Amino acid sequence: MAMEFETRWFVYDMIRWPGRYMRLPDCGDVQMGALFAEALGAGKGCDADDVEL
Repeated sequence: MAMEFETRWFVYDMIRWPGRYMRLPDCGDVQMGALFAEALGAGKGCDADDVEL
């Protein structure tokens, strides 16, 4: 699974370890992870509209 719960937060492992999920060498994880994080807006908070139930 590419999303895991870690100390109060969900962490998308495709950002941390993209080589594992794309079957590529781990040597590019930092650079590819940064690209995925930027594309997904990681760390910028939820952009969903408030929903009243």
